[in-house]
Amino acid sequence: MKIGPCKNELVAFVVFLVFPFAMFGIFYNAFEIGTHSATEDALLLTFIIIFSVASGAWIVGSIIYFGRTIILDSEGCCFSFRGFEKKFRWEELDIQYYENDHSHSRLGNREADGPGILINVKGRKYRSKLPAMTYCYFFHPMTSVFLRFRKPLDDLDPWKHSITVLGYAIKREELLAVLKELGQCPEVSEKERVLTK
Repeated sequence: MKIGPCKNELVAFVVFLVFPFAMFGIFYNAFEIGTHSATEDALLLTFIIIFSVASGAWIVGSIIYFGRTIILDSEGCCFSFRGFEKKFRWEELDIQYYENDHSHSRLGNREADGPGILINVKGRKYRSKLPAMTYCYFFHPMTSVFLRFRKPLDDLDPWKHSITVLGYAIKREELLAVLKELGQCPEVSEKERVLTK
């Protein structure tokens, strides 16, 4: 099974690339750098640079995560992004089903909620207070993925949402059938089992 990059990757790339520079400019002007003492200016400038670099790192992680192609085959899982590849054998991976309901969380995106499959390198601790997709692109953008089961929202015009809201959405029946064929289908909740029949 080959899963292509999320929609609107190019648009997101341009928007996200400009963001750290825009934030730098906004903070630079808001703090009126050059009008304070040298020490204050140095501290403010350091804060602005650290914030801009941190924003840039988060953005690059998001671009990599949502711009990857994922291939699931008999050997394992391959994550590729613009010529870079990371391949893992199935025995190196944890494949788990998650309800992923984080509508009560400030970090959760309602649109990205819903059950799906988390593919992650063995031995890593999934931080369950984060939505599974957020965990993947914050901490392991090139070596993990949350494949969310599609829901009606996914069929709306993609220009109405950010790709970071929808992520990788796949038909439940199709994904579970592929994983079952590969011998990697995780234990699914009773509710989901009924829905897949």
